[in-house]
Amino acid sequence: MDQIIGFSKVLNYELYLRSIIITFYALVLFRTTSVRLIGEYSTFDFIISIVLGAILGEAVVENLPLLPAMIACAIIVTVHRLLAYLTYRSRSMGKYIKGEKIIIFQDGHYNRENLHSCHITENDILQSLRTQHSTDDMNAVYKAILERNGEISFLFKDV
Repeated sequence: MDQIIGFSKVLNYELYLRSIIITFYALVLFRTTSVRLIGEYSTFDFIISIVLGAILGEAVVENLPLLPAMIACAIIVTVHRLLAYLTYRSRSMGKYIKGEKIIIFQDGHYNRENLHSCHITENDILQSLRTQHSTDDMNAVYKAILERNGEISFLFKDV
């Protein structure tokens, strides 16, 4: 029964100390960099967050030594910052790392090729239109764009 519940490991002070250290380290790491955890994720930010979470989680449960895990996270964040700088300085690097916008509807017509390549349906577009603008009238829309962060934005016709 103890194997299942783990009463004998309740007083594992090393685990608690590692948890506290990693929590404060993660706080410092994310506050001193621009890795976004809440809000608009690019695919790039999402991948970095998953990798950092995996490494820090392994360090908490003692599968990785504490210092090498912290160094690995610092390296990943440094590479993230470097790539973010390069995407800022180079448009082609930005397209490669963060992607580019894709027009999925324009002048009253769905771009079927782009919809298919992005795995988006007309219903997905209508859902975004309803949730963002409280309408499902595509006749009012001039252009719908799948943005680099995965959201659909709308440009409306002049009335």
